[in-house]
Amino acid sequence: MKKKSLWILAALVLVAAAGVGFYFLRPGGGNQVSTGPRKVIQAMMTCPNDDLFTEDMMSVIGVGVTPDPEKLQEAMEDWDDAREEWEEEVGKYFAPNCLDSFLNDSVASSYLVKGVPVKVEKMELLERKKEDSFGSEKVQVTVNVDGVQETVTLDFSLDGDGKITFVKLAAA
Repeated sequence: MKKKSLWILAALVLVAAAGVGFYFLRPGGGNQVSTGPRKVIQAMMTCPNDDLFTEDMMSVIGVGVTPDPEKLQEAMEDWDDAREEWEEEVGKYFAPNCLDSFLNDSVASSYLVKGVPVKVEKMELLERKKEDSFGSEKVQVTVNVDGVQETVTLDFSLDGDGKITFVKLAAA
């Protein structure tokens, strides 16, 4: 009987240890960056990525500039294709209508437009807040930009379901 009690106790300890380990090792659990922000960081800071951005998508507009209508149309089509790729890649992590705001802001393409190899080296969750109907994560990211390490901080605003509503990029 005593041996059986020891086996039951050992099994309970293993189950408890596995539960604690799962909580702290899963994406978004404990001190880990949540899945959505992690995937967005990887997408926007891994270059080149011709599915999400190409130089053909850029066109010059402004005072004194007469854009070539054909090139402008091609650029718009490239943007539409890239938007579909962004939707497929990270769309499910954004709250409704927030992916488009992200893509229209310079944050999404800030590294993609550099035209040099960029790779995420490390992500560190600096802060996680959870309020009644919203939350946030502040993530410090170390990237290798064409052989030079750079550290930036990204602030993710999240809705009550953990979906991204806004991303802000600031130098660390």
